[in-house]
Amino acid sequence: NTATDGADFTAASGQAVVPAGSTSTSITVDVLGDGVVEVDETIDVSITSPTALLGIASTQTGVIVDDDLPTLTLGGDQVATEGPASTVTFDLTLDQAPVNPVAVDWAIVSGTALPADDYVDSSGTVVFAPGDTAATVIVTLVDDSAVEFDENFTLQLGAVTGANGPATTSANALVQDDDVAVLS
Repeated sequence: NTATDGADFTAASGQAVVPAGSTSTSITVDVLGDGVVEVDETIDVSITSPTALLGIASTQTGVIVDDDLPTLTLGGDQVATEGPASTVTFDLTLDQAPVNPVAVDWAIVSGTALPADDYVDSSGTVVFAPGDTAATVIVTLVDDSAVEFDENFTLQLGAVTGANGPATTSANALVQDDDVAVLS
């Protein structure tokens, strides 16, 4: 028995009657929702003082299936300066540690920054292992020698499995140019 009376269910007692001509009956247990992400829990139901024990064990085990999921949050907009080995890092967090893997699809959407010219075009899936609450998406910037205005692109989140989706599904990156015009 891993469930806790008062936190996961309400303990009760009573009489279960198997109607004439039937071979079974049901017992209802009030399950308490708690909003906590946790593993499924078990509850034991004891059968005492039976008038006819139809070949069943005196204790039966039921399972309380957890229906709570963590909620995903995408960090805010980012600013990075173009240069050798420069990257933009977007943070993803879960408000509670998951008990099962959480997967989040993502892709980069061009703005004024262009794939291959300004950043390495990429997309993928971030997977949070059970117990993990933080992950990142790292986008590699392309260093060039062109003097240009600051440019931008967007991280767009897609399908989320194993968690509630975030309120905000995209974040922008501003890439600041590091090149200087040389007058001759």
